[in-house]
Amino acid sequence: MPKHYSSCSPVRKGTLLASALLLGSSLTSLGATLRWVGTSGASIAAAASWVEADPVTYATIGGNAVPGANDRLVFDGNQTPSPQALTIAGNQLVGQLLLVNNANVELRAPTTASNPATLTIGNPLAGDDFVVSAGSTLTVLSTTSSTNRYVVISLVSGATGSVGGTVSLNGNDSSPIPQRLVAASAGAIQFENNSRLISRNVVGFPLGTTGSAVVPDVAAAAGSVVFNAGATFEQLSGDSPFGSGTDPVAVFNSGSTYTYSGGIFSLVGQQYGNLQLLASPVNASSAVTPIAGTQNTTILNNLLVGNGTTPLTANFNSAAISGANAGTTVNGNITVASGSTLGFAPTIPASLILSGVAAQTISGAGTISFGPNTLLEVRNSSGIALQKSLTVPRGLVLSAGLLNVAPGSELLLPTSATVTSASGTTNTTVSNSSYVTGIVTRTNATAGSIALNTSSGTGLFFPIGDSRAYRPVSMALNQTSATATGYSAQVVPGPPPTQALTATIQRVSRVRHYVVGTTGGSSFINGQITLYYGTDDQVDAPSKLRIAKSNGGTWTDLGGAMIGDDGTTYLTFAISSSTFFNTLGNFVLASTELSGAPGNNPLPVELTSFAATRQSQNVYLKWTTASEKNNAYFEVQRSTDGKSFTGLGNVKGHGTTATGASYSFTDRNPLAATAYYRLRQANLDATEAYSSVVSVAGSGKPEAAVYPNPTTGLFTLPAISGLVTYRIYSSTGQQVSTGQVQGSSSVDIRKVPAGIYFIELITNNKHHVQRFVKL
Repeated sequence: MPKHYSSCSPVRKGTLLASALLLGSSLTSLGATLRWVGTSGASIAAAASWVEADPVTYATIGGNAVPGANDRLVFDGNQTPSPQALTIAGNQLVGQLLLVNNANVELRAPTTASNPATLTIGNPLAGDDFVVSAGSTLTVLSTTSSTNRYVVISLVSGATGSVGGTVSLNGNDSSPIPQRLVAASAGAIQFENNSRLISRNVVGFPLGTTGSAVVPDVAAAAGSVVFNAGATFEQLSGDSPFGSGTDPVAVFNSGSTYTYSGGIFSLVGQQYGNLQLLASPVNASSAVTPIAGTQNTTILNNLLVGNGTTPLTANFNSAAISGANAGTTVNGNITVASGSTLGFAPTIPASLILSGVAAQTISGAGTISFGPNTLLEVRNSSGIALQKSLTVPRGLVLSAGLLNVAPGSELLLPTSATVTSASGTTNTTVSNSSYVTGIVTRTNATAGSIALNTSSGTGLFFPIGDSRAYRPVSMALNQTSATATGYSAQVVPGPPPTQALTATIQRVSRVRHYVVGTTGGSSFINGQITLYYGTDDQVDAPSKLRIAKSNGGTWTDLGGAMIGDDGTTYLTFAISSSTFFNTLGNFVLASTELSGAPGNNPLPVELTSFAATRQSQNVYLKWTTASEKNNAYFEVQRSTDGKSFTGLGNVKGHGTTATGASYSFTDRNPLAATAYYRLRQANLDATEAYSSVVSVAGSGKPEAAVYPNPTTGLFTLPAISGLVTYRIYSSTGQQVSTGQVQGSSSVDIRKVPAGIYFIELITNNKHHVQRFVKL
């Protein structure tokens, strides 16, 4: 049993314990141990309710005794499993109160008189003075509806308590009663792992208050009740456990849980461990009173709103006047259940700050709403997974870590919302440490033009990137009307869909491409776009760099005006299109030179071919390059599922060459089943790049090579000669796509809704069906 002495003197307790051992445990004046033997509902003050017991075994060693101010009172579940004790009106002083060995004790308020029963616990003996051991339960209740008949368990200054079981402050089923558990020292009562405190049918502050203690409220010390990791406080009624004073009575440490299901929630910001806001079938509530004031709210762990059956609305409107953490900080996951709403709407500027150490998730079928004064700040180096669409009117602060928007979700920012780094500067200037992956939508409800804006992150500025690097996008546009229109942008790693090249566009980047579209209104007339690039894009010839846009199956040259560069071998900054476009779609960096040799924007060098075929007992791989720069070697990698790859061997590269080269590799121990292959191209400067994935069937029948599976948009058909007929249908048998293409071709299913599908392949009079998942 842990000991928490707080402000009491350990020397005093140790001295008294030594004296008791020397003089004998029967010396009642120094604190005898009395064990409960009373009948059901017997008085706690009656001599017949107690016998003197051994302080270690609790075996009887003496006769009945009236409990005194220095005595240790023990409810032993091994000898009396479920005792019921009746308290007396007025103040009763005892030394210690212990519940051990799974004791299930009911401590009842007086049934007569007009005064509450105050059970005052002193600290004359060693060890904790108020103990509810693991497996034991203390229920404080009133059998009458008289509100002046209740129980106060009060620990004096220096007295300590430890709870490993359950304490239930129960009023009365027909009328709330002000039951109390209070302490006079900071850190006095410690709720430990797996413990629980329940406030049910209670009126007022169950743990007392540091504010005005008007009857029936009781004065308590700030921080006197501490909920440690694994402990739970459950509020079904009454006021909050924090009290009404400036300094809160209760302390919730990381790993603890506060479950709110009724009563009055704290009207000012507090600190919580896990916070669960649930509408209880016992005491249902449809709303949590808005948190306001200048005290910030900190949730050290997870925030859960709603139980999925009873709708609940919760508002966190706390906002400090100043400071780096003004608003609400959440260090764990946020889940809003179906039908419930979580709001952040302070009257002055504040933030929702996501600052955990482990990766955080925002999810649930409910609604999260932001007021016009609320910023969303990402401050978690491990990243945030946004698994629901979210609208942030005021703006986004990207301090640390990625905000990963899941497929099917989007982050919506009006054109007036700012995007800044932690220092308040526009996010075009920060490093790769914090940005958004997935879809970002900027909503515009203004007729006329919006200029390119990279100075404040407003307008159509998109703070996006892929899993490897931050690559923001900025757009200028003309819009015919004030009809609200959403402009969405996403960075997609890897090459764009294959399309014909125009005369000016000779090559497009295979590193990444950009997908831009509209939602809502359709008043877009025309626009321009700016793409940012870094060293992995391998731009080294600004005059030959272009922005290409998909247009009817071809790549259209939008021109390019360089905004600037950093003067290094591979340039870093941005290029803006010099030609207006009137439709949206795929955008990509491109070069006017066919050669990928240095000085022509390698982008980087793309493979002109990569194929794998079975030959006798082996698998033969071959590939060709158009040109190479600093190419050290290719590592051939193989996978059984298209996800996890292992290396088979290396093939030396040609260093730097403008003419390209041909390569081959033989897998002499191929897999019997379908195998997936890719190339890892390693450069002399320690950078690397990966090829697309090809597959080889494990038998004579065709097999689909779905990679990745689940997939968000593309998969590759088997590497066999001739035409392959395919048919994609849903789990209910509804056909969603069909076609006939060459083997090894990629099939685009980005417009297919998310779900479980089957692909049927027909080639050489053979059929094969494979299941896949579209995200």
